Amino acid sequence: MKMIQPRSTLSCLRELFSATWIVLASGVIYVVSQVAIAAILRPIGVVEFLRLQCLGFRATDYLETFSRWEQSGCLAAYRTHLWPDDLHWIWYSAFLTSLLARLLQRNGLSARANVLLLLPWAAGLCDLAENCFQHFFLAVPGWGAIVDPLPLISTLASILKWLLVFSCLCIIAALAVRTRAKA
Repeated sequence: MKMIQPRSTLSCLRELFSATWIVLASGVIYVVSQVAIAAILRPIGVVEFLRLQCLGFRATDYLETFSRWEQSGCLAAYRTHLWPDDLHWIWYSAFLTSLLARLLQRNGLSARANVLLLLPWAAGLCDLAENCFQHFFLAVPGWGAIVDPLPLISTLASILKWLLVFSCLCIIAALAVRTRAKA
């Protein structure tokens, strides 16, 4: 009598997320969310925003940036962006997972490759942690919660998020090239 092996959670995730409608729906939701956040952050600018996200290692970095943004009227935009950004990690994690799942299926890779499906969610959880720090920093009057080493932890979460997202994009690109080469 042959024993039927239960499928792993990652195998189920791969099958579900590789569906065309999931790829399309998660992609549309991600793009709409990204455009909304970019529009909200427009007064700050991409470079200034990323400078804080990736180089705000010390409390003084945050205090100086928040003071500058408050004086220029941009801090309100930063506060506002956090609300859609609190869900944004879910949208990009789902989209990246769907792209990875689809390409893993198309390339016929074994279930061992399913561990790659965790990378987008690891990035998303780093983003969620970063957002929690940002809410905390902005919630305390006079930015009294911005004390070392909290900005360092927030920035390291942000950097790890970006590294994981970049890794996902590289894997997706490599799998897409491999798929085209097989065709």
